[in-house]
Amino acid sequence: MLKSPAFSMLVASATIGAVNAFFKVQCSLPIVQEMIDPIINPGAVSGHLHTVHGGNNFGMDLRNVPTSRTYDTARESSCTSCQVAQDLSNYWVPTLYFKDPVAGTFTKVPNGGLLVYYLDRGDGDVLNGGKGLTAFPPGFRMLSGSSMKRSLQYPPGQGSQGELAERSLQGSCLRYTTSNPGYTFTGWPTTDCEAGMRAQLQFPSCWDGVNTYLAGNAHVQYLSGMDNGACTAAFPVYLPHLFFEVTWDIHSFVTSGQWNPATQPWPFVYSNGDPTGFGWHGDFYNGWDVPVLQNAIDHCNDPNNPDQLTAGLASACPYLNVTTSAAASACQIKDAEAPQPLGIQGPLAALPGCNPLQYGPCDATSYPVTNCPAVAPTCSGANVTTTSSTMSATTSAVSSTSVKAVTTSTVSMAIPTAQTSMSSTATMALTTKAAATTSKTSTASAVTVTSLPSNGTLSFVGCYTDQASPRTLSGYTFTDNTMTNALCSATCAAKGYMYAGSEYSNECYCGNSLGDATLSTWCNGPCAGDSTSICGGTYKLSVYKASGPSTTATTKTSVTTTTATTITTSAASASTTASLPSNGTLSFVGCYTDQASPRTLPGYTFTDNTMTNALCAATCAAKGYMYAGSEYSNECYCGNSLGDATLSTWCNGPCAGDSKSTCGGTYKLSVYKASGASTTATTAATTKSSVVTTSASTTTTTVPPTGSVASPPPNGTFVGCYTDDECSPILSGYTFTDDRMTNGLCATTCAAKGFMYAGTEFSNECYCGNSLGNATLSTSCTGTCAGDSTTMCGGTDELSVYKTSVAAARKHKRAHMQRFSRSL
Repeated sequence: MLKSPAFSMLVASATIGAVNAFFKVQCSLPIVQEMIDPIINPGAVSGHLHTVHGGNNFGMDLRNVPTSRTYDTARESSCTSCQVAQDLSNYWVPTLYFKDPVAGTFTKVPNGGLLVYYLDRGDGDVLNGGKGLTAFPPGFRMLSGSSMKRSLQYPPGQGSQGELAERSLQGSCLRYTTSNPGYTFTGWPTTDCEAGMRAQLQFPSCWDGVNTYLAGNAHVQYLSGMDNGACTAAFPVYLPHLFFEVTWDIHSFVTSGQWNPATQPWPFVYSNGDPTGFGWHGDFYNGWDVPVLQNAIDHCNDPNNPDQLTAGLASACPYLNVTTSAAASACQIKDAEAPQPLGIQGPLAALPGCNPLQYGPCDATSYPVTNCPAVAPTCSGANVTTTSSTMSATTSAVSSTSVKAVTTSTVSMAIPTAQTSMSSTATMALTTKAAATTSKTSTASAVTVTSLPSNGTLSFVGCYTDQASPRTLSGYTFTDNTMTNALCSATCAAKGYMYAGSEYSNECYCGNSLGDATLSTWCNGPCAGDSTSICGGTYKLSVYKASGPSTTATTKTSVTTTTATTITTSAASASTTASLPSNGTLSFVGCYTDQASPRTLPGYTFTDNTMTNALCAATCAAKGYMYAGSEYSNECYCGNSLGDATLSTWCNGPCAGDSKSTCGGTYKLSVYKASGASTTATTAATTKSSVVTTSASTTTTTVPPTGSVASPPPNGTFVGCYTDDECSPILSGYTFTDDRMTNGLCATTCAAKGFMYAGTEFSNECYCGNSLGNATLSTSCTGTCAGDSTTMCGGTDELSVYKTSVAAARKHKRAHMQRFSRSL
């Protein structure tokens, strides 16, 4: 780290007594950015967006379990985005947004990561004559700052816990020029910060020694001097002094031409609807290897080692295993159920959640999404006190903004000053992100699509996992509260993309490759614009081949009258479309890996330059085989078992005889149950047609078969095929047998009994329950339903599992009750 003269003076400052040791933990890219806060809103959606760093086993319910399990949950992380391997803690802060002075839209501000200081401070530190500091215990968590604060309310230097909390919010405007020196501030800076606006936050360091967490942070207090001093008798345990730095690249909006500090007011706000800067806050959830942290505190404080005493290098402490920036940046959140509002990058019409800007001076009000005002009411009241600036502020429109900024000229702790870089890694990250920020409208494509029943003629690919960065489909994204899969697909097609993925009910992603995404069974969120269809889930994409709408769905006004002459259903593949009957009545099994020898399906093979999945399936069925797999666009393989083949996401080759459908890939098989599906559209349309005649047009609409992955039966959403255990059934709540069994009958019965899951097995059996436990996915649900021979009802010890309407009702109830509860 660079050390300026100002930094050296601060180290020796009499205000902090003896020189104290510290070490820094550099956190690179966040593991996720989402509306989640397991400290303040355990098990629920938090009120605003957070940027989360640290261990990747992060989720919503960490506080709803015993303390030992809470700590174990953090320690079960497989990686961390912070560069000390033994630190699997989580650190999170609100996200900074730029509010466009002209358009009024919100765009996320880039930053250089999070830097966390572990400082040996307070009278308890051995270098201050104390007995030593205590490492954070298992299950410990705390916060600093308040998301509701909108002004300073205590006289400076008063020393109360309230005033110390306000003092902890100090930041630095980094400028690195002689003519425009950097400075510290509370609230917001009064100028542009060419080298970054560094938001800083200090945490309480005095613990009651008993409680790992109490509501309102009542288990901890600040040191008497905030960054040094004594603890009271009621909080006798001295902890390491935790200090956050996040440097936001606000200058990039100047270089992009979106903000002119000389003529336009301060345009930045935090995701909690804070335009004042006083609502800056942070959370800490301990996941350290506690003995390692204690050793680092006790032994990495050699007064003769400048790397430990003044530079704070974690690498100088032999107890800490420092990892690379690349390894930390590669860490992403595990596949946990954590709500993620899509389109968080912006431009957004409003901040994620219900967070209208509240300018104070009184504390902000929390609003539920069901009663969210576009503009928050103005509050009455006034600041108790403010601190006048002692710097020569540059005269600009920023300094005249109604948002009050409080600046000071000194800082009383041995940390990098406004002149000092946070780290070479963070500075580099900021530099690479300092290019002009492009403004991109987030409105939907000009193609307006009506909702197609059961996703109409869309070609379903599968349910796939997504992540915060990089996105599985990263080409284009938008959010729409009338989202359907048809709208998403048509928009992506209009933008020139191959794949369309709906997620989190109202989000759409477009791209040309699924990369390394894995198949999932958790696409369970109803579409915002069509509650009967599924639009992904939390970090789950319902992926379709991007395609334009049918002739009756081109625009919302293209058809004014409709006369239904004949309405029957035809079965289309759950995974591909088709021009009828490109997959006829096929039942899609999945995309599987193949190999040169032995083949996954070795029974019979042929090549045809007019290949379709229907042709392949019909041929294999005629040859007496159970499975048909298309590969490499024009090849077909038949067999009776998938053996040890593994699921894949790389079935992306168009069929030689139907470019709208997918016929595997390179050593990748699009596998279907072999059936006597016709190989010509004429034959299929003759046997099973779906004709909707309108005054404007006639179209043929295909819907997925009831036995396939994409098709929910009445009152149910398909989850997957699972292996059952006769001695210990997966779903053990209620069971019955019926020789008229269908998946709809089973799901309806289980829902009526109050169960979330329904599973059919052995053709005529139904099982109900509320959890799948540790059940494993299977591909052997091959038994036809006793009451519907065209549909699959599990197999021998194999369950075809569906979510019932009870699961949907519970989910919607939780969403309405919890989604926008008050959050830090």
